Amino acid sequence: MVNHLKYTCLFGGGAVRGLAYVGAIRALEELGVEYDIIGGSSVGSVFAALVACGYKSYELENLFMKVNFELFKDIHFGFGKPFALSRGEIFVDWLNELISRKITNKNKTNLTFADLDQDLVIVTTNLKTFTTQEFSKIKTPDFEIAKAIRISSSMPGLMPPYKYGDAELVDGDLQKASPMWRLTDTLENSASRIMEFRLEGDCSNEAKSPVSFINTIYSCITDIATNFVTEIYGQNDRYDCIRINTGSIFFADFNLDRDSRRNLINSGYEQTMKYFKEILPAKKEKIENVYSAILKYLKNANKGLKANNVEEVQWWFGDLFTILCENKEIVDKTVYDKIVNLKNMLMDSSSKFLIFYTKFNDRKDLEKCMQEVINLVDEHASEVKLFLQNQNQ
Repeated sequence: MVNHLKYTCLFGGGAVRGLAYVGAIRALEELGVEYDIIGGSSVGSVFAALVACGYKSYELENLFMKVNFELFKDIHFGFGKPFALSRGEIFVDWLNELISRKITNKNKTNLTFADLDQDLVIVTTNLKTFTTQEFSKIKTPDFEIAKAIRISSSMPGLMPPYKYGDAELVDGDLQKASPMWRLTDTLENSASRIMEFRLEGDCSNEAKSPVSFINTIYSCITDIATNFVTEIYGQNDRYDCIRINTGSIFFADFNLDRDSRRNLINSGYEQTMKYFKEILPAKKEKIENVYSAILKYLKNANKGLKANNVEEVQWWFGDLFTILCENKEIVDKTVYDKIVNLKNMLMDSSSKFLIFYTKFNDRKDLEKCMQEVINLVDEHASEVKLFLQNQNQ
């Protein structure tokens, strides 16, 4: 049976708001979440990489409660160069030091994706084509991890674009209007459930200063994107979208005080726990009801198939597809596609006399396929039940 708490876990951007991820990661540790793949863009790539290297939440908390973000402002400007607050060199050195602390069995300092045991995917944006350049063990095994993080964190104005062949690569979070898992082949084709964290802030109507105005605009734009993604995928069995509201924190406040950092960490912890303890169980109950209904119709159709009764199978598949159409946004795409494929096989194998279907051809193959689909749905239903049982203990 699939581990109901094993995820491809993705961390989105939000600059200094990313401190909330320290609390989110602590919650995931307490919940017993396991990582299949860890991915990130922008500041999320920092936390994704550190977790992939083996950092625990208490280590991240000690690190980010003390770090001086002003150290990264090695200002980059000059004739013919784009202005940026940082060249990114100090940032890369800092990351390389952190990564090498955990991966000590390698005789080098600038560690690459091939040096990691954990699968890590870092998302960046090709500024020329507005497509994704994925950095991972599969796509770029010999590329430096710290450098990939620096590219993914290159918000325009913060760090200059990175030349990569003919491409100019920048912040991966520029593509926030899409769920992160759809941006790369590795993430989209992962075998596990997908959990994506998104950092949001308050959309205040009060523009008391230029900074608050910029913060409001940024928050509104990203909030619209997250609302869109959540509305489409948030109820689906395979996807969990966790929105962390960071309040009025300015995303580029590099002088964030200690209390604000602590509040962000606590907020990330509390909102992640709330999702798993309150929001997710309600979602799972609805999913369980849908899978139970699908399973019932499939088993009834299977009886008709064993009796070679075409009309009976058609009857039950009519009810089955009513449920599927009403709940397409809920059912795992793999399950949905398997059922559609089974329906097409049944139709293609039906012999017809005048206007009536009389029997199935290749019935043994159909029965085998039917049982595989039943087992798949039963596996998903059992997984959901196990989650709900564990919640009630």
